[in-house]
Amino acid sequence: MPLIKEEALDTVTFEWGNVKWLVTPEDGANFTMGMLVLFPSEGHAVHTHEGAEEIIYMLSGEGEQTIGDSGKFPIRAGDTLYLPDSVEHSTYNTGWEPIRALLFYCPGGAEKAFEQLPDYIKLPAGEMPKQKRG
Repeated sequence: MPLIKEEALDTVTFEWGNVKWLVTPEDGANFTMGMLVLFPSEGHAVHTHEGAEEIIYMLSGEGEQTIGDSGKFPIRAGDTLYLPDSVEHSTYNTGWEPIRALLFYCPGGAEKAFEQLPDYIKLPAGEMPKQKRG
């Protein structure tokens, strides 16, 4: 499918935010691309992606990032983060607006791990996810 319409895709929701997987290996790609929305004052636990590198491109918002033993450092719109295979990392939103970021996994497939998280909910295309007031 050469043209992907965001509104035609499911939304994956969590307590901390939402993700739309724009391109995945299920579409025939060798990589995964997703759009992340990370709510203000929220973040996700330190984790790794075994067997996949990750790139995060910050579209809007600001936060704190860890990569390996880097300690926390500030991130904001326009920043690109490279996360090597199997390196621990975390992202936390320190701003008043949601972080919007593009996520890339190479090779694709790392997005399947999200399905194992206890707060994972998949909404069908067209159903609006609830935004958290915090």
